[in-house]
Amino acid sequence: RNRTRVLGVAGGDGTVTAVAAVAAAYRTPLVVVPAGTLNRFARDVGLTSADDSAHALVTGSAVHVDLATVQVDGGPQRWFINTASFGDYPNMVRLREKWQQRWGKWPAAAAALITVLAHTEPLTVRIGGVNRKIWLLFVGNGAYHPRGFTPSWRPRLDSGVLDIRYVRADLPFSRTRFAIAAVTGALLNSRTYVQEVHDRIRIDALGEPIALACDGEAHADGHVFNFAAHEEAIRVYRPPDPDAQQDANA
Repeated sequence: RNRTRVLGVAGGDGTVTAVAAVAAAYRTPLVVVPAGTLNRFARDVGLTSADDSAHALVTGSAVHVDLATVQVDGGPQRWFINTASFGDYPNMVRLREKWQQRWGKWPAAAAALITVLAHTEPLTVRIGGVNRKIWLLFVGNGAYHPRGFTPSWRPRLDSGVLDIRYVRADLPFSRTRFAIAAVTGALLNSRTYVQEVHDRIRIDALGEPIALACDGEAHADGHVFNFAAHEEAIRVYRPPDPDAQQDANA
């Protein structure tokens, strides 16, 4: 019998992912102390410091949040807290974050996209039963903002969806068209870009196995990838929402 009342983790997203999987398996509340480089999950939950985590634990303030899983070739489920991706998406994110302090967020994002697309090879896949050639594919745990191919943050972690975004490679001059659309702000109207939401989706590699990254780290190569959103998978301590407190006191 599990007698653990609370699990705690101090670290970045990779460490949090590992402990969140245990918390989900045992239905145990989780205290996250942001102590990594980026702390994307903690930030989106509403934690910016160890003081936030301590305050939430002392006051008993917690929320249910969603997690996502992927099963590769019928193997065990792998939990992820932020994103999974095919292609060179993790490198694109690293370049964007490296350049954005110098150039600003949107110029850095466009430059990172163009740089990665210039050196990547297309992947042949079946997405939800539709055959496609793609350059990059992103799967988010929850709905990310903004729209387009620079998903950066989530306003909530209980939407119950997977955020699917990819760049098509099966259209004439797709890389050039995508780059122009990204630079000019017309990406949402471009046929080269697809954005959908699902609660679960299957993606098949047609041909050679393809590599999957989860939360920015290499996970596995495979042919069949089954993704699923899990609503209210864990309970995470976070400071009370000031707006909610004001409404309650009104």
